[in-house]
Amino acid sequence: MYFKRNEPFRFTFGQPLDGKLYDATNNTEVKVSILDVSRNGAKVYCEDDIQLKSDTKVRLTYKIDDTSFDAFGAVTWTKPSKTSYEMGLHLNTDDDYHTTMIQSLKKLKRSNL
Repeated sequence: MYFKRNEPFRFTFGQPLDGKLYDATNNTEVKVSILDVSRNGAKVYCEDDIQLKSDTKVRLTYKIDDTSFDAFGAVTWTKPSKTSYEMGLHLNTDDDYHTTMIQSLKKLKRSNL
């Protein structure tokens, strides 16, 4: 797979969204901040020492406005620092997820103008 952030659609949040990331192997839950989303992925920031490796199966849940999103996927990359982690996630999503996400992002953008 090729993951060089070249997707035609990527939305970066001015103020990161709160979300939860679950390690699908042992169902460990950790709070994350979602920095950006795309049709099939997300970039998240985590202060907990969860230490997920590439290809770890995960589940990401978050809300945009009043709409909840829930997607399964895998960690594609991690970037550790002294007190936190940034992670790139590849999410397995469908057309309904894409349509709902785009509508929610448009609504969010309009309300922040």
